[in-house]
Amino acid sequence: MGSKKYPYKGVLDLIANRCMASGTNAFTAQDHTAYELTTVGSDGFLKILPIYIDHLLSPTLT
Repeated sequence: MGSKKYPYKGVLDLIANRCMASGTNAFTAQDHTAYELTTVGSDGFLKILPIYIDHLLSPTLT
């Protein structure tokens, strides 16, 4: 699993850990699915945001 621009398994978690993030998480409720990402500061968040959005908008589900 990955995304169109980053077609590698686990790349999002790898980059998140390098940006001092606590990793990624998701959960599904009755009426929605939420995806979580927590970073230490805004620098790490801004670095990982484009990659995270690409995983949400252009996933490769293989």
